[in-house]
Amino acid sequence: MELISAPDPQWETLKKYAVIPTVDLIIEWGDKGILFVRRKVEPYKGLWAFPGLRVYKPEDIPDAIRRVAKSQVGLDVSGCIAIPLGQFVGKFKDRQDISAGYYVKLLDTDQHIQLNADHLAAYEFFKDVPEGTGSMYAHFFEEYLKLKHGEISKIEL
Repeated sequence: MELISAPDPQWETLKKYAVIPTVDLIIEWGDKGILFVRRKVEPYKGLWAFPGLRVYKPEDIPDAIRRVAKSQVGLDVSGCIAIPLGQFVGKFKDRQDISAGYYVKLLDTDQHIQLNADHLAAYEFFKDVPEGTGSMYAHFFEEYLKLKHGEISKIEL
């Protein structure tokens, strides 16, 4: 499948006028905890985050999840189950994203993490939200904890 993305000049215009769909992954790695990555790029530059990227045409959600896991942290999540955690609208100075968060329990923990050096500076496993975590990722971690306790998230209108 050939992924379609706007060239840089058009991409800058799109970010200014359109809401960008993204997926972010809470990857649970056995007893180690949740995989957090430190971002090198905006938004959330320098903060702890989860692997995530925008969704491209003509991807569906499973395609995007597999691509994000592979291209951001070098992990094969084929055969895993992705559980939706909800959405988060990230509002920034020059863009607005709507991210769908997914919980993925990694089945093959013998894999080695390979960070996308252009996007990510470091990784660590945590069982709680570390200081210096972006607000969207803290939100998704709270949703993950609710899921683990059998709660269903609701949105008050």
